[in-house]
Amino acid sequence: MDSFKIPWAPVFGNHDNESAKGVKWQCEQFEKAEYCLFKRGNVSGNGNYSIGVATGDNLARVVYMLDSNGCESATDPEVITQGGIFLDQAELIKNCSERISAAQGRSVSGFIAFHIPCEEFATAVYSKYSKTTSDRYVLGVDVPARDGDYGASASRLLIFKTDFDMLKLLRECNIEGVFAGHCHHINTCINYEGIRWVIGLKTSQYDGYNPGQNGGTVITVDGDKFDVHHIPSLALYSPFPGGSGMFKNFFAEDKFIISK
Repeated sequence: MDSFKIPWAPVFGNHDNESAKGVKWQCEQFEKAEYCLFKRGNVSGNGNYSIGVATGDNLARVVYMLDSNGCESATDPEVITQGGIFLDQAELIKNCSERISAAQGRSVSGFIAFHIPCEEFATAVYSKYSKTTSDRYVLGVDVPARDGDYGASASRLLIFKTDFDMLKLLRECNIEGVFAGHCHHINTCINYEGIRWVIGLKTSQYDGYNPGQNGGTVITVDGDKFDVHHIPSLALYSPFPGGSGMFKNFFAEDKFIISK
């Protein structure tokens, strides 16, 4: 990532802390990287920090990066196996937002990014489109899309519930967009309660994905406005890694070694 020589900022997913090297070592690698903005933080999880996005001296947005935990197979005692965002993480966001507003003399809009979607993603789908967490649909095709919503759902929406009022927190901190992943076959962008709830376009072919729906999600900020677009990959994806001639010698050979 550093080879691109541009700032980058990761959040941990629900398998990332299964490394035998341990989460402390993982965090140290990110913090030592020249262009990486990652900070471990001191609340629940590993990787709770904020990023200021500025144009000149104007602070345009704050991006809050959170660890949604849930790494069930991790053996490191510093990893939380239960998935979710906890109260001390919410308090971190609120305190940070208040300090930024005080320093700027105004409320600064922000985004939040974490891996596993929260319950409000499901509430948004049900409230606007009467869809449950297990329904399959394409917005604008199977159901009429409203408010610029788009995307597809081809699997069950996996969520966590919080012990605090997430919507209240987001309103108090002037959060305009919430960005998650985790659900490999879902890439919806839904406007609910004045907030964009976005599950990003799946990047890789690893594990499950919707054929033809791999790529990335781009957020463009322009003053007080912002847009979110899924950008499909220019590569022609084959059903399985290495299954097409264009991927010859690109992927490792499909060999599985089973040891007792």
